[in-house]
Amino acid sequence: IQDTTPSALQLVVVFGYMVWLDWKLSLGTLLLAPLVAVLVSLFGAKVMGAAERSQKQVSELAALLGEAITGLPLVRAFAAEPWLQQRFEAETDLHRRARYRTQRLLALQYPVVGFLEAAGILAVLLMGAARIQSGDLNGQGFSSYVAALLMLIDPISHLTTNFNEFQQGQASLRRLREIEHEAVEPPDRPDAAPLGRVQGELLLEQVSFGYAPAKPVLNNLSLRVPPGQVVALVGPSGAGKSTLFSLLLRFNTAQQGRVLLDGRDLADLRAAELRRAVALVPQQSAVFSGTVAEAIAFGRPATREQIQAAARLANADGFIEAMPGGYDARVEERGSNFSGGQLQRLAIARAVLGDPAVLLLDEATSALDAESEEAVQRGLDQAMAGRTVLVIAHRLSTVQEADVIVVLEHGRIVDQGNHDLLISRPGRYRDLCERQLIRGA
Repeated sequence: IQDTTPSALQLVVVFGYMVWLDWKLSLGTLLLAPLVAVLVSLFGAKVMGAAERSQKQVSELAALLGEAITGLPLVRAFAAEPWLQQRFEAETDLHRRARYRTQRLLALQYPVVGFLEAAGILAVLLMGAARIQSGDLNGQGFSSYVAALLMLIDPISHLTTNFNEFQQGQASLRRLREIEHEAVEPPDRPDAAPLGRVQGELLLEQVSFGYAPAKPVLNNLSLRVPPGQVVALVGPSGAGKSTLFSLLLRFNTAQQGRVLLDGRDLADLRAAELRRAVALVPQQSAVFSGTVAEAIAFGRPATREQIQAAARLANADGFIEAMPGGYDARVEERGSNFSGGQLQRLAIARAVLGDPAVLLLDEATSALDAESEEAVQRGLDQAMAGRTVLVIAHRLSTVQEADVIVVLEHGRIVDQGNHDLLISRPGRYRDLCERQLIRGA
């Protein structure tokens, strides 16, 4: 705006002066304006398209760079540095080509517009000479007119450059708007009601869901979980266990059937309130940098006493208080200064801080050694008390004490019951137990 406004004013004032000097000559000059405008517009559209492709390549390059930094130990472990270098060079070359196409269009535009400007000046000189010979214009007036005409070149050049920069900015803005408007989860309904006090009863009524319409992940699944009950979900990979968790957190909405909490459809509830009542402990805990207290609070208003109570419930207070600084100790990037068991207990404390009625455990101890697993399991046992709990487990030894074990396969419930009942009869659960060398009670 700082450069565009003076250039536009100069263009208007100077051209007005030219009209005042000789309106007929100005009318002939004005005939070139539509052609210049059309060419600038065409080039601008092509520049915007090229800039969009360039922005996309920048995103791809940044994503690859982030993956390379995060996965550097894995790259070194597999001696994959040459492969990664080759991929990086290929992405860089694609970005270079996309950027080159943009700059080539800009470089082509300037001589084309400059040629038109030169042609316009030549035409004005010829028309001016003809008008001087006819006596309609004197030499002094024509000199003033040509000087004014030359003064138009600079503002036209500035406006053309600014228009190109505006088009490139529009390309970036369009990509940002696409990301902003991309639906990451189903929005709250306008008439969504507050959740109120939660008992923790879950009910799935003939639920079907698939990420692709032709491939359902959950197929006509029905399940009731009474308040305070511990239910384990077992089955092979792809059976729909994690998808069921995504429905309970309302990351996705059932395409058929209903998912209810205390008799109320999750689709009718506010997502933020639902997720305060349903907490997740993931398999691999991502803990943000900051203090230990901030990692547990995770942006929620909480007193130090509430944070400490959550840590005690998760069996995490011992190692926290043993650290220099205690709850004010720093958590490094990706929790690199904590062990896996400590990070998992921080995740449990983070989950129970808001006193959720429902706890979702996604293989919470599968990646730990025996000693760490024992410490985490004690924290889980304390956190699970009095809550409705759903547990995803591939290691069946961790779910033998569950009230109900639900066996999923191909998005359907093929069996359910406690461990003693299921292992006493032929079926999918006993097959899985035998593979893991788990014997009956």
